[in-house]
Order: sequence, then structure tokens, then C-alpha cells
Amino acid sequence: MASSASIPKKLKKKNLPKFELDVYSKIAPSHLVVYSAYFLQEHGIAITVEEVVSVSFRLFPQSFSLKNYQRWPDSALVLRRLTDCRKKGFLKGNSLEGFTLKFRGQKLAERTAKALGLIQPVAKKKKQAVVVPAVKKVKPVQKKKIA
Repeated sequence: MASSASIPKKLKKKNLPKFELDVYSKIAPSHLVVYSAYFLQEHGIAITVEEVVSVSFRLFPQSFSLKNYQRWPDSALVLRRLTDCRKKGFLKGNSLEGFTLKFRGQKLAERTAKALGLIQPVAKKKKQAVVVPAVKKVKPVQKKKIA
């Protein structure tokens, strides 16, 4: 009997976020691949080539499908983007041992998530002027002298 630690986690299609084509088509494919690796990392799944191909295609089907067969992922495209991202310093590792996100890749993935509409920009707090209540000058009450 295999232990539960050796069984890899799997993502369910219904639990994946849905993105509109007009939103993710404006983002560079290498940035989308870095976001896919980030997504896997956040869900505790090993960042292997197969997983990145799968999740990239599921999240962004129009960007990572074969040209004449839109229902199939283009693994060669994803592998080229993974290689590009490793050369640019966003990822480290290789296709045999798997990948990990570097700090630069983490930041790029967060910016991509923001561009995809997942992270709402935090409103900057405006400094409010401290209002000092006005002090009324009160004339002192003069005592009347009794003569």
C-alpha cells in the first residue's frame, strides 16, 4: 500500500479560476507560464514540465493550444517559455528534476496575477489633515462690585 505522501496532488478543473481571453491575450506567454508555476506552488504541487503544460493550458487555453487542434496543449511552446524564464532568472531547475520559482519569478507572478484581476490593488491611504478644534476666546466674567 502506497503512503499518502507519495501520491501527488491533482487540481480539479472546477477549482481553477476562469480568465477571459481579452485579459490574458495581452500578457506575454512567458509571464503566463511563470504565473502557472506560481499557481502550482501555491497549491503544493511540484513544478514539473507536465504540470506546467497542463495548468497553463487549463488556465489559458487560447494561448497554449496547438494551432490546428485547439483542444490539445502545445507542450513545445510551454517548454520554450520555461527555458526562456530560466534564462531570465525567474525560475531555477530543469525539466528532469523540476523547477522552483526564484524571488524575481515570485514578484513577476504577483504582478501577472494583478494584471489578470486576481489581486485587487490596495488603495493608497490618504493622509488626513489633523483638525484642531478652534478654541473660543471667552471674556472673563467680571464681578460686579457692590457699593
